[in-house]
Amino acid sequence: MPRNQSAAVSRRRLRTALRRLRVARDMTQREVADALHWSSAKLMRIEAGKVSVSFTDLQALLNHYGVTDPARIGALNDLSVAARAGSAIGVRYRDVLSTGMVELLEHEESAGTIRNFEPQLVPGLLQTPEYAYSALRFLPDEELSAEVVERRVEARMERAELLTRDDSPDMFFVLDESVLYRKVGAESGADGVMAAQLAHLRELSALPHVSIRILPFGAGLYGAIRSPFVILEFDDELDDGLVYIESPQDEVIIREDVESIVRYADRFRALEKRATSREMLPVIIETALNRLESPSVLA
Repeated sequence: MPRNQSAAVSRRRLRTALRRLRVARDMTQREVADALHWSSAKLMRIEAGKVSVSFTDLQALLNHYGVTDPARIGALNDLSVAARAGSAIGVRYRDVLSTGMVELLEHEESAGTIRNFEPQLVPGLLQTPEYAYSALRFLPDEELSAEVVERRVEARMERAELLTRDDSPDMFFVLDESVLYRKVGAESGADGVMAAQLAHLRELSALPHVSIRILPFGAGLYGAIRSPFVILEFDDELDDGLVYIESPQDEVIIREDVESIVRYADRFRALEKRATSREMLPVIIETALNRLESPSVLA
């Protein structure tokens, strides 16, 4: 079954195709813009994927580039329509999510492989509703209303449906060991929230396409200790990978250049080499649960 192609991926494919058509004609953005009586900024935004391309503008570009093959024109028109659709989650929750997070959700829908490192919290895809609610309430430098927090939790739970979809991507997670022991939740109920979250991790680790590995305290310091990141890889060779880096202000920084993708892929492989095996997770979770039930051990 072919994997769903999200609006974000369609936008990337369309902008790449249009840029390649211009380069093949050996034309600059200014030359194309002048010929079509556009501003240079308009074409720059189209090729950067910052704006959708209307049907009229797309036809103008294709005519200018001399594209006459009906199949090619039809494929690019289909991309243009898909690019304007937006994902269901992105459309419903755009008012409470950052632009970067909406784009991450859209790209996740089409990813063939997801690699995620988290040094402080359980990854969003793996969170229970209670854990997500508690984590979102304590975002730095941001006062959120109860309604916004609830809607962000709803979005996160819908996002997690990716785990059980028929065409789910292969998912690889590396978590710092401290994630298992940092209590998240209201003080009076944190133990219950953490116990349920740990049990949820153990359950998810049994899925054949999910690998959850722990970077133990004994691994010492490592280069990525401050920054969580997500690497998305796609099945289609036309789609380059993406790196999403979460800043301390809970903003999502997107990197699409080859240098960043290679650097973070190497970083993730290095973390995996120092992490425990996926088969060890049930034992590690059991140890964390036992310590949770014995507060004196943590004192």
